[in-house]
Amino acid sequence: LAKHNVALQRMVAVAQEAIANCADLSGLTLADGQPEQTIVWQEGDVWCRARADWLASDFSLLIDYKTTDNAEPGTWPRTMANLQGDVQAAWYLRALTAAGRIHPEATFVFLAQEIEPPYACSFVSLAPAALWLARRKCEYALSIWRECLASGRWPSYSSKVHFADPLPWDQAAFEEEVQWGAQ
Repeated sequence: LAKHNVALQRMVAVAQEAIANCADLSGLTLADGQPEQTIVWQEGDVWCRARADWLASDFSLLIDYKTTDNAEPGTWPRTMANLQGDVQAAWYLRALTAAGRIHPEATFVFLAQEIEPPYACSFVSLAPAALWLARRKCEYALSIWRECLASGRWPSYSSKVHFADPLPWDQAAFEEEVQWGAQ
């Protein structure tokens, strides 16, 4: 919306400054690559696709941009797990390899930016052990996809009854209400 334009322009400026000041990005700027790059490849009989938010011209870096309430890097392992961001990183690096565009030191980096001023940014990538696990997850997902394509069966959730445990904060809030309501 037009009313958000000034804030969005400020977010862009802060993100560009953060990229320029990130020593690990070796002085890259957004001009050193292209946004919204789609890579399509085939693995056996399965067609695959990845769409990078930004891809360096030399294929050394993929950046995925995420807006968030909290860009503090310490919170991102859990955030990445919830978003399956580890799988995304491994899949996009796999796309570069499949397209014959792999750079020997290709890296996938999340640029997380807060949506409130001062629009703080952080950069998060996968440690080698996390990338190894994510690659295994990609292989597993691809094997399930192949099996479903071949069999025409698409499994869903279990048909048994699942039981939801009370959430600790919900239980604590109720206990507090009972305690204060009794006085």
